[in-house]
Amino acid sequence: MAVSSVVLWAGATPAHAVKGGSPVADGTWGFVAKVNVGEAHGCTGALVSPQWVITTTSCFASDGQPVTSGAPKVATTVTVGRADLFGSGGRVLPADWIHPHRDRDVVLVRLSLRVLDVTPVAVSSTVPAAGNALQVAGYGRSAGVWAPNRLQAAPVVAGAVAAGSFGWTGANGSDVSACQGDAGAPVFRTGGSRPELVGLSSGAGQGGCLGAADNGPRGANAVRVDDLASWISSVAAEPTTSFRTEGSSSTGIGGYDLKDARDQVVAFDYEHSGKLDHLLVYRPGAGTVHILKRGSGATFTPVYSSTDGGIGGYDLKSVADR
Repeated sequence: MAVSSVVLWAGATPAHAVKGGSPVADGTWGFVAKVNVGEAHGCTGALVSPQWVITTTSCFASDGQPVTSGAPKVATTVTVGRADLFGSGGRVLPADWIHPHRDRDVVLVRLSLRVLDVTPVAVSSTVPAAGNALQVAGYGRSAGVWAPNRLQAAPVVAGAVAAGSFGWTGANGSDVSACQGDAGAPVFRTGGSRPELVGLSSGAGQGGCLGAADNGPRGANAVRVDDLASWISSVAAEPTTSFRTEGSSSTGIGGYDLKDARDQVVAFDYEHSGKLDHLLVYRPGAGTVHILKRGSGATFTPVYSSTDGGIGGYDLKSVADR
């Protein structure tokens, strides 16, 4: 499903790891995502469905230009299920579509593939209240490390709550701040059977963060998401589980014979149209690869084919290639 929106964000200073936080153990809070926008800009987010991550719209803002629905203007990759960014767990996937909320600093980011081995965070339906015990987790800068490799988290308490936002500070007066790289850091409850997302860090004084004033404001602001559940579910809807036959063939598809047990087929958005209307069909170990475009009905035609040369300089000669 393709949806469209245009948002121009200005004024708020993005919460750009959590100063005063502690390292998160492997396998904990795998829903927290590291979002890399280009080569030099990073934010934090949260997996809210197998193929969608939520973060702040300001993460994608550039030179005062509006953030619009569609393919990211800068190549964006998302890491989920990996507390240690140098580890081997979880998934690292490109983002192929973003959709900003019309009037809140929130954007949904679609991954190129569904993540089925990481449990998404539940979106809370309960309004936060001042004094609520919460957690915040982010991949941003800390007091002494410019670019931490491990997720940091800290207990915090909610402050004043407004219509679309709330503040937070360190629990029990602890010295905690959101820092550069923490825009979109999930703020969540942990008391129930599973974590519940309450908000996303979206602005901070960065007090005590490396490179910022030591006497700056602590804590951060967060944009509320407890009242966005219907918007999130409408944009990040799961694919249907019911199917009907559109066509059949005993000779393969689009000129590709599908006669080898190694053959792999992946649907993807080749033309950045918001539709998964192309198939990548390939044979690991043989270098055979086709890109097929869907036509009318159940027809597919090749837009790229190689019988033994792989694609884009990648030879696909290993049976482990995926």
